[in-house]
Amino acid sequence: MQSLSLKTLVPSTDLGPTTPVRELVPDIITEKMVPCPEGVLCMPQHPHEHIEWGSGSGELRVLIDQKVVQVVENAFCTCAAFADTNSLVTGSSDYTVRLWKASRGPHLNSSAAGLRVTLSHIMRVHTDEVVSVAASRAWSLVVSGSKDGSAALWDLNKGVYVRSIWHGEGGESSAVSLVSINESTVSTSSSVEAST
Repeated sequence: MQSLSLKTLVPSTDLGPTTPVRELVPDIITEKMVPCPEGVLCMPQHPHEHIEWGSGSGELRVLIDQKVVQVVENAFCTCAAFADTNSLVTGSSDYTVRLWKASRGPHLNSSAAGLRVTLSHIMRVHTDEVVSVAASRAWSLVVSGSKDGSAALWDLNKGVYVRSIWHGEGGESSAVSLVSINESTVSTSSSVEAST
């Protein structure tokens, strides 16, 4: 197992003054920090591999070294998170939460090897756009937040609904815009209230 000291990391790219950074991902090969803007999710342990969405196209794109290797149409992705290197969770503008399997190697109908995502579950309970997701392999849990004022808990392994936490009657003021999972709690937040 490799370890990397954060003291040795240096920024790799400047996204510019008008592009907000959603997360910084350490690249253990180049020993640089990779900035990911909104609409981009770096693959854990493989920061040269990205999942991208947005721009109103409804597409989910898989990129390796800045080259598109897969396009999934009609994904309507608004947010995404990895539970581990094999499990991707996306929230969508069509009110669904989707589980994807990420795999590497040669793929059917393609001579190229590399990262690919395959849809495994479409989960429905929200009544408005899903705007936040978090996932934990350790807890086998997915949490999704929606503009409908709910945070839904899902079983990651089975792709089934568990329960909801409500933050109001829906609309922008009660949209659950932030969800997270740590070792002992699930946290959700809206502009109306926060609950743990």
